[in-house]
Amino acid sequence: MISLPAGIDAGGHEALLARLNGAFEKLGGDYRENISRLSAAAGEVLGAGACAYAVLDENGLRRLSGWNIPDAAPADGEGICENLVIASGSGACTLVTDLPATPYFISDPIVSNNAFLTYAGIPVKVRGRIKGIFSAFFTTHRPFGAIDEQIMGLIAHMLAGEQDRFDSRQEILVGEEKFGAFFRSSLDGVLIHDLAGRVVDANPSAERMFGYPHAWLVRMNLTRLVPVESAPIARQALREVKATGYSRTEIVLKRMDGSLFSAEIVGSRFEVNGEPRVHGIVRDISQRKQAQDEAAERDLRFRKVFEQSLDGIVLQDQNGSVIEANGTMCKLLGCSKEDVVGMGLADLHPEKDLQERMRFFQQVQSSGESRYECEFLRGDGSTFSAEVAASSFSHGGHT
Repeated sequence: MISLPAGIDAGGHEALLARLNGAFEKLGGDYRENISRLSAAAGEVLGAGACAYAVLDENGLRRLSGWNIPDAAPADGEGICENLVIASGSGACTLVTDLPATPYFISDPIVSNNAFLTYAGIPVKVRGRIKGIFSAFFTTHRPFGAIDEQIMGLIAHMLAGEQDRFDSRQEILVGEEKFGAFFRSSLDGVLIHDLAGRVVDANPSAERMFGYPHAWLVRMNLTRLVPVESAPIARQALREVKATGYSRTEIVLKRMDGSLFSAEIVGSRFEVNGEPRVHGIVRDISQRKQAQDEAAERDLRFRKVFEQSLDGIVLQDQNGSVIEANGTMCKLLGCSKEDVVGMGLADLHPEKDLQERMRFFQQVQSSGESRYECEFLRGDGSTFSAEVAASSFSHGGHT
C-alpha cells in the first residue's frame, strides 16, 4: 500500500486511491515501466489526454516516459511545457488553462500533435531537490479543484520514491566494481539501506533468506523484516551505526511467510555521492543458536544430575585440583563448596596414601578410567573409606 505524504487527505476518494494502489502494487524492477504504469494510472484518475514524466539532471530537462504519448513525441530542451513548472519556482502544482496562448502550443510536440488546451505540472522532489516533473495534458479548458491538486501531489510522491530508488541503484552501480562480486555471490545476505532504514538494494542471498523478490525488498523499510519483540534491538543497532559507523547485533528476524530466524547483522556506514548508506551483512545463525540451546539444555540436565546425586562427585583438572564438587561430596568431606574448590590431592587424601593416589590419578589420565578404593580426609582431620570410579574427559580443550 502507498503511504500518503503530509497534507494529502484521502477521505471520500477511496476509489481513486484504490486505482493508484493497484498501479503501485504492480510495480516491478524496471524503472521506465514503473514510470509508465504510474503515469497511466494518474492519467485515468485525472481524466487526462496524456501524461509525461521528465527527469532533470546535469544535462537539463529530458522526457523519459509517459502515457498516451507517441514514440516521436518525447523531447527535451526549452521547448517543452515542463519549463513552466521550473519557471514558477513553486513546489506546488502549476496550471495553464490556455495553452494556445503560449509558445508551447507549437514548440511542445505533445501539445502541437494533439491540440491540448490545458496543462498541469508538478515537481518531483528527491531529498529536497527537484529531480523530475510530472505533467498532465487535457483537451479541454479544464479547471483544477483541490482533489486534482492532491492527486497530482500523490503521484509526485510516488514518482519520487521510484526516482530515489533508481538514483540510489545507479549510485550503487558506480561503486559496484569494488564489491560487486562479493555483493552478488556472498552466502550471507547483504542489504543496502539509508539511515531511515529504507532498503535500496539486496543481494540474491538476502532474497532467499527473507523469501521476498528483489523488487519487493527494495520498496520496504527494515521494520518489515523485524518482529515486534525485536524492534528495540533493531532501533539500537541503527542508532549505533549512525553514531559510530559500525554495529554488530544478534537479533530475531522475520521472513515473508512469517517464520522467524536468528541472525547476526554487521552494519557499516558508508557514503555514495555524499549520501549516507548502511551496508548490512546478515548471517543466519539459527543452527548455531540451536546448538547453543541444546548445549545449555545438556548442561542443565548434567547440573541437575550432578547436584541431586546421592554419590559424591568431584571434578578435577589435570593437576588434581578440584574445580567443582556436588553437595554430597561436600557433606562427606565436612566442608563448604567454597573450601572444597581448589583443594589438591594432598588436601583430599592422607599423607601416607598420597603417592599411590598420584599413581592412580596418572593412570586415569593415560587410560581414561580407573576404579579403586581409598581413604579421604575430612575437614576435621578424620578419614573415611570410599570406592572411587574415575574417568577423564576433555572440555574446552582441557582434560
